[in-house]
Amino acid sequence: MTAMRLPMWAARVREGLRQHGEDHHRNRDEHRQHREGRRRAPAAVRSGVVLVTVVLAAGTLGGCGLFGDDDGGGSGTSVPVVELADDGSVKDAKATIVRPVNGLEVTVDVLRLARRDKVLRLEFAVTPRSKGSTSSLSSSFFGSGSEVDGVVLLDTVNLREYRPLTTSDDECVCSRDLGSFELDESTVVFADYPAPPDGVKELTIAFPGLGPVAGVPVS
Repeated sequence: MTAMRLPMWAARVREGLRQHGEDHHRNRDEHRQHREGRRRAPAAVRSGVVLVTVVLAAGTLGGCGLFGDDDGGGSGTSVPVVELADDGSVKDAKATIVRPVNGLEVTVDVLRLARRDKVLRLEFAVTPRSKGSTSSLSSSFFGSGSEVDGVVLLDTVNLREYRPLTTSDDECVCSRDLGSFELDESTVVFADYPAPPDGVKELTIAFPGLGPVAGVPVS
């Protein structure tokens, strides 16, 4: 039997449907690869990410960390009071960095870099002061959106990099939903990271827009 030829318009429709299906599958695969790439951690920290995905999937609130005593800013938490010295610096800071930023003088005081099980908690205070500008410091200065997910920990001895942990929904385990950092006010924020090996006693903290702070002790 002679095969029936489709009319030209029908052939074009069939070809268009075939192409649309291929594009749909390709876009779906690319989207899945993109999300998997965001969730994939370096081998040095992958075990910590697995732990966080399990814990936070149980219903941890956005902006809360894994220490159980979260008081470092973020959604639904109160900002703790920091004690200032006579010169305006934060007392008992583990390390401090001061840099000019667009007419402001931005001071970051590291308050804590502490372990708990497989998690390392960083807490720091942000204090912008006017040096010509009357604007506050943008909430996106330390990361994407209104988070502090851009702050990176560096182990310069073992050549490892640690970024804030994420939930199964790709949410940063850190202070989120932040407002602007107001002038002459110290705002405390936090981020949780995979804990480095026990032998690591200090790390370098790289703050976006400010630079690195070396030799911060791990407690």
